[in-house]
Amino acid sequence: MTAPSRPTGVVRSAFHGPVRLALATLALVLLALPTLVLPAQAHDALVASEPADGAVLDASPERVRLTFSGDVLDVGPVVVVTDATGDVVADGTPEVAGPDVTLPLASALPGGGYDVAWRVVSNDGHPIEGAFGFTVTGVAAEPTSPAAAPSPSPAATLAGSTDDVAPTQDPTNETPGTGLQGLPLWVRLLLAAAATGGVVALIVLVLRQLRENR
Repeated sequence: MTAPSRPTGVVRSAFHGPVRLALATLALVLLALPTLVLPAQAHDALVASEPADGAVLDASPERVRLTFSGDVLDVGPVVVVTDATGDVVADGTPEVAGPDVTLPLASALPGGGYDVAWRVVSNDGHPIEGAFGFTVTGVAAEPTSPAAAPSPSPAATLAGSTDDVAPTQDPTNETPGTGLQGLPLWVRLLLAAAATGGVVALIVLVLRQLRENR
């Protein structure tokens, strides 16, 4: 008497179950293999700053420099310095050179506390940001005033004053406005001729009287 044979469908189902499980496990291992073999790439981090966080300076720094653990990307870096009241005292586009990001300060900072906020793009393409603070105890040097022009000497002052005054006329050279000197030449000639004629007429009249008396 022969044993009853098992249905073909039942055998295939019992065979395919373990195979599918093994294939699924193999696929999960292959997907996780890169993360198990290759080291994870971390974001760059700030490792140093100038001034250092919490530094107390006797004088204003000339720049703010950030140093990261790796070369950051020169993609929209931002460094902003604010004072104790929150007013921005220095900002702009910092210079990126490998792991260093530098913001020059256009003017000296007076005494007080300052905060530095920064934002850069890490080498892996992820943006990172942070902040730190420092204090300046010294007072910024005031700009020197332009040298005053030397005052003119008394002699130069007198010379300048005499140059501004119009020269006066010599009284001896003034022409009188009255008398014969003020008349035109032709009028003076006529008067002289008339006077001469009058004298001649007077002499003639006197001679006539003398003759008649004889």
